[in-house]
Amino acid sequence: MKTKFFFLCVTLCFLLPTEVSFAQEDCDPITTFPWHEGFEDNDTILPSCWTHKIWGNDPDWVWTVAPYSTGIPNTAQEGNYKVRSYYNDSSVHLNSSMLITPVLDLSALNKPMLVYWHTQKDKGSLRVYYRNNTTEEWKTYLQTFTSGNILDWQGEVVLLPDKSAHYQIGFESVFTGSGTAEIQLDNIRVMEFDNFVDVEVVKIITPNSGHNLTNNEPVKVLLKNNGSDPLTELTLKLELDGALITTETLTGSIPSLEQVEHIFATTVNLFAEGTYQIKVTAIAENDYISSNNSKTINVTNIFCPKITSFPWHEGFEDNGANIPKCWTLVGSSDGDHYWYIVPDTIGTPPTAHDGSFKARILL
Repeated sequence: MKTKFFFLCVTLCFLLPTEVSFAQEDCDPITTFPWHEGFEDNDTILPSCWTHKIWGNDPDWVWTVAPYSTGIPNTAQEGNYKVRSYYNDSSVHLNSSMLITPVLDLSALNKPMLVYWHTQKDKGSLRVYYRNNTTEEWKTYLQTFTSGNILDWQGEVVLLPDKSAHYQIGFESVFTGSGTAEIQLDNIRVMEFDNFVDVEVVKIITPNSGHNLTNNEPVKVLLKNNGSDPLTELTLKLELDGALITTETLTGSIPSLEQVEHIFATTVNLFAEGTYQIKVTAIAENDYISSNNSKTINVTNIFCPKITSFPWHEGFEDNGANIPKCWTLVGSSDGDHYWYIVPDTIGTPPTAHDGSFKARILL
């Protein structure tokens, strides 16, 4: 049975609020799984049979296919393209734009699941919905990610409830306030959860950039089992600046859809001042998704000797906008609320106590 969609504009499109739908017609439900959309074959046009709905006071808050070099991060999760919702405006807005999958016939799947990758920046939020039929209202969130930065691709595995023969998933990007907002999606899959194997390196927890790092820094990593069964056989590789440091076998078991921390028995030498690249790779037999098997971070060590000569003086004259070397910021920053170095003409009074620069925080 084919499902038809139509163009709809509720109220006059130049009034507030507006609701606008863009859709394809005469699309058969998808019945072959695993099903995958990586947005690789469509340039700036959404793939066939995807639908797009906008609510709010500005129709420019839309989903479009974008090259990998656009947005933050300026990569696709895989391949050369991704889908992106972006807006930049100094006026206040409340906009919502939903990207809707083709109709999915999930009736033959035992435990259907959704796998996807996403990022978000500034005042954008992502909500993921489902519905059992194209005429029904959208159900409660499958997932929601409130405003806040996710600047690296983050993978999600979600079991799909209430399977049906006319199932749809909606990815809603929400922009509240003024300024900039961005949501990105890539590599969306729907497939059977039974016998699914996937291990993900979620993040490298330590070491972190800092002062006076040692030649014996432990490496701690967060691992996730996205699969349907406990994960007991897992090989972990640790690399430093492209050279293999160690290969270890995970002891114990990671339950289905759970996370564990692992500390490598072998440490890394970060004693010399400079920037190091640390990479961790997890290897599991029959792993279905290889693009989430590794994570790489850069760690910078700044050598700071003890100050032994007094009187000691810092006038913030030689550092541009950056705090001086070996100074440390403790606490959290919020927007513009952080310490930085400014010329004497900025702030009240518009002078430095001495010289041309000073340290300043705007609260």
